Amino acid sequence: MEELFNKFKNFILPTFILIQLLIVGLKKLLDKKKEGGKRKKWEEYTKRLGFTLKETSDTKQSYIALRISNHNSYLIDWPLSGGIKEGLALISTIDNTRTDKNFSIKKKFKFRSKKSNFGNISQGMLNIEDDYDISYDNENFKRKLLNSRVITHILSTQPESLSFFDMEDARTMFIPEKIENNLLLLVVFNMPDDYNKLNEFIELCRIVINSLDAI
Repeated sequence: MEELFNKFKNFILPTFILIQLLIVGLKKLLDKKKEGGKRKKWEEYTKRLGFTLKETSDTKQSYIALRISNHNSYLIDWPLSGGIKEGLALISTIDNTRTDKNFSIKKKFKFRSKKSNFGNISQGMLNIEDDYDISYDNENFKRKLLNSRVITHILSTQPESLSFFDMEDARTMFIPEKIENNLLLLVVFNMPDDYNKLNEFIELCRIVINSLDAI
């Protein structure tokens, strides 16, 4: 037993500690590389959009401040559910008192069974399709907001979600600058590698905000 303990103390324990240190070092290296890649993406975003890249003073988080149809807006990092993909969020200040604060559109996966024929054999196949859940309190608001132009852009751009937050709800959200409005529009999008998709995303937000201003 004493011999086994000495082997553990002299070999197994130092090896275990060394492995742990290597794992921590590798994780830090990967995180640094990931942050460097993300920073390059943000720099490319600002270059393509023609804005200045900003950072928060405390967490050094990158963001872009812009104006959309005379509304203060912020493009920020946003973690998507599951943590596998990285996302962007566009937060815009809203001053329309007729907005249904409980309105939201959220992407979900729908599993559909589909038959496929191979020669004379029919096989069942499972298809995963994107679908949307729409929640609302005010039917009139939903109908006016989701006019043909808005819904067309939502379906083509396929954001992860579109929702509203008042300042009570927004206390748990990251808002890079001080705002005075009581209501926020939040649109979340999968971080694009195709920079044209970013322009489409901002155009979607512009169309939604213009529709809100017209209600």
